[in-house]
Amino acid sequence: MECVVWSVERGLFIELVMKNEVFRMKIKGLKNFRDLGGIRAGKKHIRKGLMFRSEVPVKVPETEMAKLKTEFGIDTIVDLRTSQEIEDNHYNVPEGVEYLHIPIFKESVIGITKEAGSNYRQFIINTRDKEVLRNSIPDIDILYAGILKEDSVVEMTGKAFRQIISNVLEGKATLFHCSWGKDRVGVLASFLLSLLGVGMHDILKDYVFTNRAVKRKAWRDTLLILFFKRDMVVAKKVWRGSIAAPKYLTGLYEGIENDYGSIEVFFREALGISDELRDSFRSAMLI
Repeated sequence: MECVVWSVERGLFIELVMKNEVFRMKIKGLKNFRDLGGIRAGKKHIRKGLMFRSEVPVKVPETEMAKLKTEFGIDTIVDLRTSQEIEDNHYNVPEGVEYLHIPIFKESVIGITKEAGSNYRQFIINTRDKEVLRNSIPDIDILYAGILKEDSVVEMTGKAFRQIISNVLEGKATLFHCSWGKDRVGVLASFLLSLLGVGMHDILKDYVFTNRAVKRKAWRDTLLILFFKRDMVVAKKVWRGSIAAPKYLTGLYEGIENDYGSIEVFFREALGISDELRDSFRSAMLI
């Protein structure tokens, strides 16, 4: 078996994560919920209590959901999922919390269809045609490489980016999430950290910290695919699409530098972040 190929990817997150620099919070039903505050940005640190990231809180009991407001002071939830994903996994927003839907992807971009829904595991198990199955699962390397080639993705990423910054400047604590809190949230969180002057090494620490939350699901889904389909190509795609490997994010940044010259130019020209807005954001968030 080619499982040995994955052993390197399994260890990617272990060497980069430092417990005292990533602040995971405790909410029953959320495994990937954390505050971006406390991360080092040069000689300063990011202010806590204003920017939170997580997976979809669909498994959170109502009493725990209320804690988002009462204990963590969250004023706004920004949902980055597609309409199909929301239809498949709906949750009730806590009282007093504003809800904003800013879908980063169109369904067609990530391969979610009305027929398949967003439950990939069941879709994979039920699909018998090997070629259809292999072609229906996005290749994570290609997805990351081309994620910002789509005008609609750039537009909506910029919209979500500016919304979170605007909230922070108004003193509104904001939680942003996608389905797993891994790719869309991971990329957006990395942009926020980069704009604040956080170095790539520390950005990657936050990015790969997600593996602590998703690794069991990643292994379970991969083993289920091997058991039901006995297809190593599909199993590898599922595994690699289920983890947060540093090469995905560094590859994305390399693509940005190739297309725009620098991440700063990308923020300014593609995402609509003026130098004045950047400076205001840093003044509000760095202590």
